Amino acid sequence: MNAIWPVRAALARSRAIQKRDVFAHSYIESFSDSVNFVSRTTGGTYKATKHEFTQSSFEKHILEMVKVSMQFYDALGASRYDLQTFAEAALSLNRKSKTSTGKPSTSKS
Repeated sequence: MNAIWPVRAALARSRAIQKRDVFAHSYIESFSDSVNFVSRTTGGTYKATKHEFTQSSFEKHILEMVKVSMQFYDALGASRYDLQTFAEAALSLNRKSKTSTGKPSTSKS
């Protein structure tokens, strides 16, 4: 089996359940026993949608997001050090250049 498939499957599961854009770009109504996120389309025909969560359903959603995110992390097989090194390399490019050099180059290590 291709080694990338478990990573792709885990990422697909994560993306399928996450409401990141809804959580990040919505109007929020919170009550003592529930929370609602009201989101709108960003292009095309205007449409507003209310995403209603009870305290219990919101907690379940967050726990499911954590679970599938950890499955993705495990499938990726990268250590915290690997991810930190990658992030530092990406950030170092900010200091070197303000424009893209084009297509990525391959590593010679």
